[in-house]
Amino acid sequence: MDKNGKTVYYNGDPTETPSVSPTKCNCGHKHYWDGIEYDNLPELLDINVSTESKELRIQVCIVNVCFVA
Repeated sequence: MDKNGKTVYYNGDPTETPSVSPTKCNCGHKHYWDGIEYDNLPELLDINVSTESKELRIQVCIVNVCFVA
């Protein structure tokens, strides 16, 4: 909590907001990430593209992945 009594969340923290959809975590709550609440934690995808002379590496963050039951 901060000095005003407000809950302080850090990236990855579960919040008090219930999650209504099936999620990977199964904790039943949304998760905080960069000021927004998400049903699932962000996932990082590494993308590599290569040619004969160059290689490009990109990391992409997917923040809201849907699951169908």
